[in-house]
Amino acid sequence: MEYKIKDLPKNERPRERLEKQGVKALSDSELLALVIRSGTRDKNVIELSREILKNFKLSNLGKSSLNELKSLEGIGRVKAGQIKAVFELFKRLSREEKDTNGKIECFKDALNYVKPFLSDKEEEIFIMICLDSKNRVISKNTDKWIISSGSVNRVNIDFRAIVKKALKENAAGVVLAHNHPGGEAKPTEEDIKLTKEIKETIEKVDIKFLDHIIVNKEDSVSLKEENDIS
Repeated sequence: MEYKIKDLPKNERPRERLEKQGVKALSDSELLALVIRSGTRDKNVIELSREILKNFKLSNLGKSSLNELKSLEGIGRVKAGQIKAVFELFKRLSREEKDTNGKIECFKDALNYVKPFLSDKEEEIFIMICLDSKNRVISKNTDKWIISSGSVNRVNIDFRAIVKKALKENAAGVVLAHNHPGGEAKPTEEDIKLTKEIKETIEKVDIKFLDHIIVNKEDSVSLKEENDIS
């Protein structure tokens, strides 16, 4: 039988402490306990939360994959999913708070959008963000950004589909991005060649090509800043 929060003394229950003392009074492990809700046969939920935070620093917890979380004793599919969901909400909130005017005018602005979306993906994802004439992001629905998933190369990237999508969104400019989940963020020769070809194609229909950004969990590179595209 699992130990649940209700099995703890009232003055030790995170929910009751939150109501009486406010959320700031709770420790990291108590906040995590409210998310995962129950412990195991051997550990109550507070003890389990402490164990999780011993294995993963709080800053790394949200970056962990489902499989990495499930490798911990007492963390199954449901608890791992709850943890991932909370951190994803936090990332989306952070993105909204950074996005004060909705504009992308430099590498840092673009990174605020693409890094939270791409950095923890376990497969390679290629996206395009469409901008209006004032460099404002047209759609914040990240599903609409996705062009391709899997290995990113000229074979599986349809240039016509990219142009068609940009025109459909009435884009005045675009930012491309993809991730390198298993390697460095440094662009490959294939990445550079692909970028130049897309840039040439998109500019033929009078749409500005702002940048192509490559990210992984720890790093990010702008092909424009690296002078890989002119």
